[in-house]
Amino acid sequence: MILFQYFTLADLVISSRKYQMKMEWSIRLPSNNESMCLESPEFQCGEINGKLLKWKLLCYPNGKDECPDFGIFICALSDQPARVFVQFSTIGRDNLSLKGETLEATLSKGKRQAWGYKSFISHGDLHKFMKNDVVTIKASISVEESRDLCGNNSITSRLKTSLLDSVLHENEKNPDFCIKSKSDHQKISKFLLRSYSPVIKAMLDGDSFRQEDFVDCSDYSKEEVECFVSLIKGEQHHLLEENIMAVIQILHRYQMDSLVNICCDIILEQLTPINVLDFLVLADQLNISSLLEVSGNFLKNNLHVVKKDESWTRVSKEHSQLLLDIVAS
Repeated sequence: MILFQYFTLADLVISSRKYQMKMEWSIRLPSNNESMCLESPEFQCGEINGKLLKWKLLCYPNGKDECPDFGIFICALSDQPARVFVQFSTIGRDNLSLKGETLEATLSKGKRQAWGYKSFISHGDLHKFMKNDVVTIKASISVEESRDLCGNNSITSRLKTSLLDSVLHENEKNPDFCIKSKSDHQKISKFLLRSYSPVIKAMLDGDSFRQEDFVDCSDYSKEEVECFVSLIKGEQHHLLEENIMAVIQILHRYQMDSLVNICCDIILEQLTPINVLDFLVLADQLNISSLLEVSGNFLKNNLHVVKKDESWTRVSKEHSQLLLDIVAS
């Protein structure tokens, strides 16, 4: 007897390193209380090393092991190294909703695994989420290539190799210059700033330069400036991703093009249908061609999904020509 009613895949979002997918699985619950595992059809989401990643969902309507509650899991059928994020949700009677926390896992080559919730819906509450003996589970899945943070592909590694050891040593030995934020200041060496920014180099070498002068970033927060300074020092701040838009504006202000390119790679990994338009507008305003290309390609590949977000209406009114140019290119 086929116990799943329907299984739909929708809104596959693709960037060069990340795949995102949403799906629904409607499960007709068995009439008995026997322990069983129901499996969804296989589906594909992600491509690592030229190999498509395959998955399926597993449901335990009457519990798993000693737990009597409704359980839901995602099972990896491929063994390529990948980072996976999944969130399960369901809607019951009278719009009663239930959403689990986003689960994260790293797949290892040569190993297959499943993860999820043994107790997603408690046995006593299951009837609240049933409609004609059917429970509909929604799953949002994001898959990206797993990279060793200490490996050659990491941002930190690229930052370190972009600087001479002597430059890094000089910064540690002689942090003789100040970069001011709204509420704080960061110390760094002039020597290091010169190596990245022709704008700051011209200021430091100018006849009017005074020792008490500083780089004024007082229109940015302490955290934003800390992320900026960390990049210059060859480090990746743990708050960089959430402050990336501000950081790229500071880098552009001081013409630090090599670091702008590294930030574009970071942005590429975090593009979504929700934020791509903001990055696209930023790239257009600052005339950053690499960021414009990255965000423009993402928009074209996922246009049907982006149009569903509320930001589309706003941006299409304020930047209609930009969107027309991107879509038509």
